[in-house]
Amino acid sequence: MDWNWQVIFDHIPDLLGGAVLTAQLVIISGIIG
Repeated sequence: MDWNWQVIFDHIPDLLGGAVLTAQLVIISGIIG
């Protein structure tokens, strides 16, 4: 099974960035709320 690893690796930073932003929003909301 040959998946296009280049595409996956290209999207990993976006996924990590999105996860970090989401975590920050949750933490900030928890502090403010």
